[in-house]
Amino acid sequence: MKQLKEDQEEFVRFTCSSSTSLSLTPAPPAKRSGHPKVQLRNFEQDTIRLTFHLLLKDKIHPTVENLLSTLLSQYPEFPIQSITSLCREMKALGFKYRNTKKAKVLMDSVTFQAQRTVYFRKVDQLRSNNSILHYHNETWLSQRLAISALLGLNGFHLRSFDIFKCDEVHSMDSNHFVVWMDSTASTLRSEHGKTTKIAIIINNAKWHNKLTPESEPPQRA
Repeated sequence: MKQLKEDQEEFVRFTCSSSTSLSLTPAPPAKRSGHPKVQLRNFEQDTIRLTFHLLLKDKIHPTVENLLSTLLSQYPEFPIQSITSLCREMKALGFKYRNTKKAKVLMDSVTFQAQRTVYFRKVDQLRSNNSILHYHNETWLSQRLAISALLGLNGFHLRSFDIFKCDEVHSMDSNHFVVWMDSTASTLRSEHGKTTKIAIIINNAKWHNKLTPESEPPQRA
């Protein structure tokens, strides 16, 4: 009995000393896995649409797999590198799966198809009227330089080339665009004469639209 009591006391002393020497270490916060969300520019979104419709033109049923393969073969540094990311981006652009002879095939949105039809009809009318067409687009260089240019049958129109500094989020200024458009239109008119029909084709970027004074909402007193 005496030996048993001594063993119990020794066990209690060991337990107490162990509990005072041990301390709990908080677990490090869990790290989120995965890649950051890809933010595509308008040019890269248009590249997806163009590649999609080129597959249709070649009588190839577009799938996410062969679309991604085509994009990466032509643009190895394209921001989207996975099927999941491409599928998510195409859904945001309005693409949907539709049944064609019981086979699901990717098709562009009906709204975009209608807009594209109207666009090509107007372009055909301009060409039939012997109008000189210039296509406008914008891009960015490094972090702060915006580039605005016209492209025609003879290449870039160098006299209208515009490079300027933009803000941190690459936001174009509508006032700057309106001034540039006025100057460019005057330059083209002086080059081609007063009677030549000239058309500048632009996209629907938000800074390409400006409210006229009569269309602005009235201010409350």
